[in-house]
Amino acid sequence: MRRFGIVLICLCVLSACGTFASVRPLSPTPTVEPAGPAALTLDGDPARGEQLFRVGANNAPPCLSCHALAESRFGLGPVMLGVEPRVSSRRPGMTAKEYLYQSITDPKQYVVPGYRDIMPGVYRELYDDQSIADLIAFLLSR
Repeated sequence: MRRFGIVLICLCVLSACGTFASVRPLSPTPTVEPAGPAALTLDGDPARGEQLFRVGANNAPPCLSCHALAESRFGLGPVMLGVEPRVSSRRPGMTAKEYLYQSITDPKQYVVPGYRDIMPGVYRELYDDQSIADLIAFLLSR
């Protein structure tokens, strides 16, 4: 219930700012197989990943609810600008792609210092491997 309240507040703030005004929602996928490590081997589509980031799909909250795409004073999660150089060194032994995969599918494994442990752990169940790969491709293109 607490997560729902946080997401609802974020969506209200973004809605008031007109964030969703120019974004067209993706068609929902009727059946989704839970994401697995295969997402790390797929080529992602950054354009589709951006749509997922901005709008979400399959009732998953959009990443933009908490993560800004540019430097900002407001943000419940880290800013998604210059992601690859920052995350490449964050967890020794993990590539940027592996780190992002883990952060999306199992966010409780590592919480960036200075941020609260509030990211919903629903993306593994609500996004398939290709969607996770698309989202990672978008983030690495920032």
